[in-house]
Amino acid sequence: MNESPLLYPDLASIERKHGLGPRSSSTMAKRRLFLHIGLPKTGTSFIQAVLNEQRAALQKQGILYPATGLDGFGHKLLALPFLSDDRKRLEDARAALDRNLVTLWSELQDEILRSAASKIILSSEYFSEAVTVRFLRSICDRNDIDASVIVYLRRQDQVLESGYNQAVKVGIQTAKVVLGENYIEALDYDALLGRWADVFGDKALLVRTFEDAVAGPGILEDFMSLVGAELDIPNASVERNEGLHPGLIDFRRVENVVGLIDSRLTKLANPLLRKLDPRPGLSLMSAENRERFLSYYAESNARVARRYLGKQDGVLFAGPEGEAAEDLLEADACLSVILSCAYNDMLA
Repeated sequence: MNESPLLYPDLASIERKHGLGPRSSSTMAKRRLFLHIGLPKTGTSFIQAVLNEQRAALQKQGILYPATGLDGFGHKLLALPFLSDDRKRLEDARAALDRNLVTLWSELQDEILRSAASKIILSSEYFSEAVTVRFLRSICDRNDIDASVIVYLRRQDQVLESGYNQAVKVGIQTAKVVLGENYIEALDYDALLGRWADVFGDKALLVRTFEDAVAGPGILEDFMSLVGAELDIPNASVERNEGLHPGLIDFRRVENVVGLIDSRLTKLANPLLRKLDPRPGLSLMSAENRERFLSYYAESNARVARRYLGKQDGVLFAGPEGEAAEDLLEADACLSVILSCAYNDMLA
């Protein structure tokens, strides 16, 4: 595996050119970095939005959520240099590569030095895709920073369904997909965590399951307990990023095909369909596909449960028993809701 970022040949040249070595032991006291790497569909965007909004309150508690490297509310621009060359060529990453991204790490060091904070939080799902993890460790070591890696894991079938739903919802998915047919390497959590543990050590990884966090204190509260922050956040119910009702998926996907992105019609129909049919078990994945898909990760998940969570029974997630796909609303019923929304919106 190539251990150097795409834009520069090696660690030494990067440090010489951009000043990523230590400023001095006298100017930078021992600090702790919390590197939140996601994963996708585990409330990451919500956590980032709160951290960004509460930056001043965090600063009073000695915690820095840096402004350097932000793209939206997360530190995507700090993570991009550490992706593989192939990953950087994808559109969501390539659009930012015209900037000299590695210099942002020098700017980050300056922001940390200007701060009196003893803790730093960086958050981006893009860090979970990093292949040059040793370079990140080198930056921490050379600046006398202890690092902890925070990651939330979610059962793979739920990530797949939620991701497809979100892609349709935001307008980037136009093709009809049969979910759960193929193994997806990025969802092998043992391999993913192993890249970080091999460099930072097992004890540096703070591994949580999304299901346990939500069932317990809540994803935001769980995260804040890990970083040692206390925030009084009103309206924490915004934590839930509500997806499309499954009965709307194909209709919305066709809207995407013809360019009706983020249409008002599906915005109106979605809450009505959820009131009409609020069953939590509604699913686009067949029971057979779900069982096969989860079998791809059974051994990997068991290793993660034992190695990082101390669960000697090897059970990482609650199984899908009792979560079999239920019949969706009849297509005619969904269409009636959609047409009703369109008619009433036209009258309004």
